[in-house]
Amino acid sequence: ALAFKRAIRLDRYFNLTQRGLAHYNLGLYYENVAGDDVAALACFSEAIRRAYSSKRMGSTLAMSQLRNGKLNHASTTIEQGLDQWPEEPAYLTALAILQMMRGDRQPVRLAAFQGCQQSFF
Repeated sequence: ALAFKRAIRLDRYFNLTQRGLAHYNLGLYYENVAGDDVAALACFSEAIRRAYSSKRMGSTLAMSQLRNGKLNHASTTIEQGLDQWPEEPAYLTALAILQMMRGDRQPVRLAAFQGCQQSFF
């Protein structure tokens, strides 16, 4: 975690695709190692704010928003992702989870349900 925080403080990157990467990696640390979903969401939000367009960062942000109960924010993130990448399994999975959390019985495309086989919570 210290290395990611130092990288954030230095704010150096080689190109725009790397901008926000330290925030994204720190978010992964908080989510997967520290178990702090709130801190992870803050990091993912900052990463996507800094990155110009990242499929992975966006879908990770959507899943973090779902874990934190931010369903309206997740819905917006998912819609934006699907506008750019309509067949992306990570966004379709997030959409399926969002619909299940809302109690929506309308089926999402099959690809989304196949993606749900991974553990979410």
